Amino acid sequence: MDLKKEGVAIPEGKKRVTVSTTFTQFSLPPVRDALIVGRKSPIGSQALYNSLEVLLKGQFKLISVEHPIIEALIVRKSDLRKVPQGKFVPLLIETAEKIMDETDCLRVDVNIEVSVTKEIAYD
Repeated sequence: MDLKKEGVAIPEGKKRVTVSTTFTQFSLPPVRDALIVGRKSPIGSQALYNSLEVLLKGQFKLISVEHPIIEALIVRKSDLRKVPQGKFVPLLIETAEKIMDETDCLRVDVNIEVSVTKEIAYD
């Protein structure tokens, strides 16, 4: 079901997730929600991930991808609990591949809103 169409109601008991993303050049602090690392980035994805593990142990996941421009994504694990990796990663890549080359490392700020609609019957 395409929830983008106007007038489509969210079925009872179903979740609706709205994801808003912002893509910027890599800067310090190095990451808030995600980094997208190009194949020829001056700093490799494993080195970036290892640095984050020292600073923020256990908060990020390194996700290698098969892509001509992008080597990997480093994503905050708490975001992956809200949006499944199989949906989240393609969403990030879809925009990033249009604005980066293989030498880039993009910092991504993500705003996720989870909305749940449920009807409760009572007397």
